[in-house]
Formats: sequence, C-alpha cells, structure tokens
Amino acid sequence: ATPNTVSTTPPTAVTGPFIGTDGKDGRGRDADDLIFFSTSDSPLHVDANGDIKQIELAVVQAQGNGDYVLVRRVTPNLLAPTTPNPDEEVICRGVGGFNLRYYNGAAWSDTWDSTQTQFDNTLPVAVEVTLQLDRLGNSGQTQSYRYVRVFPLSCSTAAYDPNVNPNE
Repeated sequence: ATPNTVSTTPPTAVTGPFIGTDGKDGRGRDADDLIFFSTSDSPLHVDANGDIKQIELAVVQAQGNGDYVLVRRVTPNLLAPTTPNPDEEVICRGVGGFNLRYYNGAAWSDTWDSTQTQFDNTLPVAVEVTLQLDRLGNSGQTQSYRYVRVFPLSCSTAAYDPNVNPNE
C-alpha cells in the first residue's frame, strides 16, 4: 500500500477526518490504510501523551529483508508551525494481509471517508480488522494464519439498526 502523505501545512484544529482506504501491497495482497485522530500514546514523545495526535495504520515493506510489516505512525503536536514527521512503530512483522471494513449501521464497506456527504462527518459504528500473518512452519513451508475481530466504536453517532448484527 502506498501510505498517505503527510501534509506540510499545519491544521487549524486538533481534530480531523476518519479515512479508511482499501489497498493492495506489492504482492497484490490486502494492505489497507487508516488515518484517524486520538489521544494515543507515542513511545518517542512520552511528554505529550494525552494530546490529540494523528494516527495512521499501514502496511509497508521493510527495508533490507523485503518483509511486510504493519506500522503505526503517530504525528504529535498538530498545531506546530510545520507538521512534524510521524513517529513510526512496527506493530507486527510477517504480515500477509491487512484488511479493514467499516460498518455504517446497516452494511459493511471497504472504505470510509468521514468528509464525504454520505458519511456526514461520523465514525463507523464498527470496524472489522482482518490480519493475516505468514509464518514459517515446522516443515519449512510458509503457513498463513488469519485473525478477524470486530471493534465497535461506542463514540459513533451514525444511525444504525439495532436488529442487525455487525458480526454477520
């Protein structure tokens, strides 16, 4: 996946859109990208923890060994005169795929852009994360392990049908 570029123009507020992009990596496998804002901790800037930061989750190819890794990029100090470079932290190595789906209360979508009219500046009701890990098995063959989890976003204000189960 091609990670989203960081703007050099500082924002005028410490809030921003929730943007999930459907993507593929150089192997043609799922490698989605998600940008959102949170009070997430940043291991490299512990003195600013609690401040609102821009968070990005993305799959990138590691330099040197060609391994695909899931990274978390945290951009602190959103009101700085120029946007600082994000701190990049490897969350997981050996990523075979990273797919995100977004639940609007009635149906699932592969993308989400809260700035678009149909989303009306809201968060999804839930996010489904599918992480595929490639590991070398005892026989020397690569084995893939797939993990799926649905995360409800209790802060979502999107209307939803309580009779619809997002896990189905």
